[in-house]
Amino acid sequence: MSIFKNPLPSAGTPTLKIALSTAVLLVILPYAAIAKDTKLEVESPESPGWQILLLQSGFPIQNSGALEAWLKSDIEKAKSTKDTATMASDLKALGLVYMRLDRDSEAKKAFKTSLALTKKRRQQLPSRDIAFNLGSLYAKEGNNKEAEFWLTRSIKSDPADGSSRRNDAIKKLGAVYTAGKQYDKAIATWSLLLPGEANQNASDTYLQLEILSALADIYERQGNYLKAEDCLKQCVNMSEEQLRKYKDPTHCDTATPWVNLAIFYQRNDKEALSEAADSSALKIRESGLGLRHPDVAESSTRMAIHYLARKDYNNAEPLLERALKIYEASFGANYKSIAHIADSLGKINQAEGNKEKAINWYNRAIEIADKTPNFSTVERAGFVKNLAAASSSVP
Repeated sequence: MSIFKNPLPSAGTPTLKIALSTAVLLVILPYAAIAKDTKLEVESPESPGWQILLLQSGFPIQNSGALEAWLKSDIEKAKSTKDTATMASDLKALGLVYMRLDRDSEAKKAFKTSLALTKKRRQQLPSRDIAFNLGSLYAKEGNNKEAEFWLTRSIKSDPADGSSRRNDAIKKLGAVYTAGKQYDKAIATWSLLLPGEANQNASDTYLQLEILSALADIYERQGNYLKAEDCLKQCVNMSEEQLRKYKDPTHCDTATPWVNLAIFYQRNDKEALSEAADSSALKIRESGLGLRHPDVAESSTRMAIHYLARKDYNNAEPLLERALKIYEASFGANYKSIAHIADSLGKINQAEGNKEKAINWYNRAIEIADKTPNFSTVERAGFVKNLAAASSSVP
């Protein structure tokens, strides 16, 4: 869920280059000590040391294969000199490379070997990071028991409240419990992030919104709809407060909590409340983002669906046509969402007796579905069914 949308300068401008360079430095500086301890060379962006810092900071790197080869070579050199510090650091970096390449079993082996060496040196923070990475890998493969073990270990290795890695581990563990339907544990885990996060700066607000959204999802899964609704309403109130505080609709995406609330009401058959929430989201996006933004297209489509539900085609059709033009201008004629809009326009024209137009719209929906990788076969089958119904009624 995106909450804050501070637009960057256009790509290629000196301002953007300076901003990105500054951002990279701010993120990787904490790793400078690691580089110093392990004598990594970080003079140039092409050096292995610099690439490792970028990798550890979550930034893309230039050549994963070349870095893998360099790390393996450096590990062999460290073995020959019994330099366990360099071996542990290199193995950790190698595990990250394997994660980038989706070679998960090799990543786990590298991390566990690094952890064993790190344990001998009694270093706490590397243990925290490796445990988090192992927990993430096991969560990815659905091994919730192992994921719980490693993520819990990561959290316990970092007692400092509010640290970024600790927060990430708590959120990941909460997601693991939710996936395993251990909802009480999930609620207790997410709630660990609530104390001490009452500051009113943007990052704290973002975290609180993320927590409340996660709790709303868990409560809804439990069937506790009142608590779920309350959490989502708190998100709306917090985002509205941000809008009042900064007086800039582009600073804080205040529309997203309204959309989440609308989807919640829609899932629970509260159509009037869902439409009211979507209407609020559309107004916020129009005023803050302008009339040509893809988010405006999304909200326009959602409002059109409400009108379609009560067969108000006069209001639904213009909204769909506007969304269609925005998506085409932003993403091209074969954007996935256009298929659903085309299908809806087909239904409108079919209901109004414009059979040929309906057929054309259904054909366009099917054409986009066929050009889109991994498009839902169920949704495509619905388009085909609608086309067949429209075709059979043509004289």
